[in-house]
Amino acid sequence: MQKTLIRYRSSHRDTWGHRYGWGQYKEQLDQFLAYYTEADVQYQQAIECKGVPIDVLRPQFHLGKSCRFDINMFRDRDTPCHTQRNFEYDRGHPCVLLKLNKIYDWEPITYENAAQVPERFKTFWTSEFSEYILVECGGENDVDRDFIFEIEYYSQMNTTRIGGFHRNFFPYLNQDGYRSPLIFVYFKRIETHVLINVECRAYARNIEHNDAIEYKRGSVHSELIVE
Repeated sequence: MQKTLIRYRSSHRDTWGHRYGWGQYKEQLDQFLAYYTEADVQYQQAIECKGVPIDVLRPQFHLGKSCRFDINMFRDRDTPCHTQRNFEYDRGHPCVLLKLNKIYDWEPITYENAAQVPERFKTFWTSEFSEYILVECGGENDVDRDFIFEIEYYSQMNTTRIGGFHRNFFPYLNQDGYRSPLIFVYFKRIETHVLINVECRAYARNIEHNDAIEYKRGSVHSELIVE
């Protein structure tokens, strides 16, 4: 949480006696996901938004309501990205959690058809994509891309080929109990014992990308080393 580097040894859970244990990452994920449980009083105020048009939801948001993100879907879909499977850190295939920064009153303009999306998305475009801010991760440079062999995404979308944040969670209006939608990025097959620079980008018609270090927008950078 305090740095962009994820480095650990899949054979060591605890950091005591070992410099890089994976237990710290599991604990951080468990703590963060705990805010999405029904035991959280503020979260209980969230409403079910599945299948509800955004034009109907928007007035509710101005009244302090927000959409409920079903955290149980990561377990119910038998994904690798849940605590019972240690988020796959002990197997050398880490699950990394993504969310968008909160921008007050910002609302995404999503892609409406295949002609509007980046070229590499056109071959597997479906109408479902128009409901989501799309997310894709990969190696930041050519050499990094050579070290990433397979990535899967676990989100509200019905595909593991790409991730998505549903547009019904926006705009954020500082509602009590608001919880950002989440995506798990599962690094299913990667090279070990090397530093991999990873970049994840969000895509919508009104998301601009700026790759300058001091003005980086529309993407997030991290580094990954699995030993």
